[in-house]
Amino acid sequence: MSKRIQNYLKLAIILFGLFGCLFCSFLSYLILPRNDLESIGIPVSIGGGFIGILAGVFILRLYARKNIRVRTSLSIDYFRNISFYSDMKDVSDIELFRIINDDHQNEFGKSLDPEDPFFDLFLTSFDKTRVWWNDTEADVCSGNNSYVNFTKEISEISRGSFNPIEISEIWESEDGPIHLNYILNGNPYSINPNFIDDYIDVDILLEINKQIVSTGYRFDQFLPFDQTAFLLVLSKKEKRDLINKRGWRFYPL
Repeated sequence: MSKRIQNYLKLAIILFGLFGCLFCSFLSYLILPRNDLESIGIPVSIGGGFIGILAGVFILRLYARKNIRVRTSLSIDYFRNISFYSDMKDVSDIELFRIINDDHQNEFGKSLDPEDPFFDLFLTSFDKTRVWWNDTEADVCSGNNSYVNFTKEISEISRGSFNPIEISEIWESEDGPIHLNYILNGNPYSINPNFIDDYIDVDILLEINKQIVSTGYRFDQFLPFDQTAFLLVLSKKEKRDLINKRGWRFYPL
């Protein structure tokens, strides 16, 4: 989040607290007997300040949900905290959103909408070093090396957790079985993707996740809503927070 917006929010919360404190002090002065002002009025004033701060936080959260500028800044800030946009550290949150929005507008002909259920996906997919979001219909057939290419591409978003070498793809027939072979950390592995016509079998990530468990990361897939796959690599805590704080839903891998 930009420093200016952060400062505005902090100032607003402080003002709510001061207002609550002063308001309760004024009520105490009007209602309480003079000899009770010190013993009762001060705690009431402090309590009013605390209530004012809580009310300020609540109101500002509602405001942030409705104000696109604040909401997008909060979203960018959230994803930056889990290592997105690491190559754009010197770009402010607001400016980064403008860049992402321009890119989205060029591709889809409309601006990003924070109310769109896929708003987070559009935001994060701008970072091609973290997200693989493509059609799983990829002309998968013998000789096309679709799984070799897929393996290389997901390696690029793996945050260093999955760096296979000597990748090869062998088909026993036009309909499989398929053998995806590679070496990872000096150990040879072979995975057998299911033949699904032209489509990539994303479930091979189940096996890959077992191979990288020691890294603390795993490949995750946003719950599918069409024939594309939205893939990224997360820690357990990052995934849990995305579910609880951002409402993400995941396909079980």
